[in-house]
Amino acid sequence: MNQLNFLIGRGHLLTHKIPSPGGGGSKEPFYSLEETIARLKPEFIGTSEILNQVPDDACPGDYAVARMVMHPAFIARSFFPTSMLRATRLESVGSRMVKAVPKKWNKEGAPKSCSTTELFVAGKRGAFRNLATWAFEPWSGSSRRGLRRTRLDCAH
Repeated sequence: MNQLNFLIGRGHLLTHKIPSPGGGGSKEPFYSLEETIARLKPEFIGTSEILNQVPDDACPGDYAVARMVMHPAFIARSFFPTSMLRATRLESVGSRMVKAVPKKWNKEGAPKSCSTTELFVAGKRGAFRNLATWAFEPWSGSSRRGLRRTRLDCAH
């Protein structure tokens, strides 16, 4: 009965260091900044035009909600578009999983339908009108970083 019981005491003798798997690192963007701007400008303008047609009664306090579909390769928490939303005075009010086909991706073969995140963003309609201006103004380093880290496949 003088046998060691490792489950009750001296459990540290059963442990050993487990190396982390590594990897991670930064992903190489597959849209250039110019491609991103060219793709998002019509989306931003279209969203603004649609929201301008919504009756004032349907937008209490002039607030509206739109949706943004994140690129499937960039749905990790570290890619959340915090800088972009802050700079444009929009706020994330929810999200859901959707299926989408990206225009480009980092896998071999043609892009296929896959799960991604759709964000619901709210703000004053004026903030949505200013999205296109924000995307094309001469950028400071912080604004530029915000869009580069934001990988969107927008839909309205």
